[in-house]
Amino acid sequence: MRILFVTLSNIGDVVMSTAIMTRLLEQHPDAVFDIVCGKPSVGLFDDFPNKGDVIPLVKMKHHMHYGALAWKLKKRKYDLVIDLRGSLISAMVRTKKRMVFRKSKGHSVEQFAKMIPSDAAPLPKLWLDPKAPVPFERENSAFYITLAPTANWMGKQWPQKYWAEFVSKTLSDVAYKNAKFIILGAPHERESIEDFIASIPEHSCIDLVGKTNLKGAITAIANSHMFVGNDSGLGHIASAVGTPVVSLFGPTKDDVYAPYGDHVEVILAPERSAVELNLEPKSISRIMTDIQPKMVYDALRNLQKRLKMMQEKKKDKTYA
Repeated sequence: MRILFVTLSNIGDVVMSTAIMTRLLEQHPDAVFDIVCGKPSVGLFDDFPNKGDVIPLVKMKHHMHYGALAWKLKKRKYDLVIDLRGSLISAMVRTKKRMVFRKSKGHSVEQFAKMIPSDAAPLPKLWLDPKAPVPFERENSAFYITLAPTANWMGKQWPQKYWAEFVSKTLSDVAYKNAKFIILGAPHERESIEDFIASIPEHSCIDLVGKTNLKGAITAIANSHMFVGNDSGLGHIASAVGTPVVSLFGPTKDDVYAPYGDHVEVILAPERSAVELNLEPKSISRIMTDIQPKMVYDALRNLQKRLKMMQEKKKDKTYA
């Protein structure tokens, strides 16, 4: 079986859409996937075992990129086309069956998963070669916490000074005396967080900002004990590789876009009224500066306790 999977552009959206792929693989374990995605997301599928061609979709004027893609695929015939863009491509490629995504209510992962009915819970997943090199030298005694202190716009970015206070408070707890903080970000984002990076004790900081590609970032997160970050694609990557996630949300919709899974703790900025903010009634009612460092630290501890309790319950059921 050959499937054309036309997914989205942003890394977070693409990761959430893998809930469809996990269900298709469950039903068709030998299927081969040709994958169309935004150029920044291509690296997400480096180790996908059922990979055919991964085709970056570079946008052109007047939607000509869909015509170019159809021309590229004109000799291929698919058993199934999954189109999450609602684009022309699903009508331009030869296939036995077409499925086009239509937005509905609920979390994005659950919306995507509805396209392929299953009794199993929807599960975003990233596949990673266990032999992939880890971009930092691991120490057995260390507790690794990956931090993603940037975001694609300032409204979603927690202040540097708060990140610094959170790290300081965490290191002051004897339970985290061996904590090491892995900092991720793109090269152009360094300037916005360099004061925060400089505030971390040198022996506790692993600075990977601008020093690794997407595959390296995925591997670093997968080799961490915890992940803490703003609303960004890296949080979705963490949830998809099974790393416990603390995700900070201000103006964006956590009920639609938060990292997905029972190993995720979402911190919502407190709701403010438009009058309080001196804004129009339809304006943003939650702002990142209202999330205090103690709230993030508490969420980190609570998530660890909750996951430990879940593991103990599983053990009890196993031996029952």
